[in-house]
Amino acid sequence: MGLPKLKIYVTTTNIGFFLIRGMLLLGFFNHSARGILDMSITRNFTFSSLKKIFEQNGFQILRMKGIPAPYPLAIKNKLISKILLKINQLMILISKSFFSYEIFAELKLKKSVEQLINEARKK
Repeated sequence: MGLPKLKIYVTTTNIGFFLIRGMLLLGFFNHSARGILDMSITRNFTFSSLKKIFEQNGFQILRMKGIPAPYPLAIKNKLISKILLKINQLMILISKSFFSYEIFAELKLKKSVEQLINEARKK
């Protein structure tokens, strides 16, 4: 059995987002009902920590990109939210780790399913 042609897509919050960093700087780190720190989130990642955890567990990172903040959900004025979204997308080009609201990753297995099962049995 060879490597599957399966691709896995992951999105997660970016704890390095500039608003979160600002909140941490001011001493705030509160979970909320919605948003980047909603109550269902049990683990937070940066681009490098997400990459590291997948690479350590037998995955190859094919692509990682930043996702801008959902301004249209937060701001009802369509013109202002579109402008903020465009600015956020441009800022991601400058620094994806600082300006990405979420992280998108495309992955594939480095090892075959048989190898992963054998490794799991040894543990």
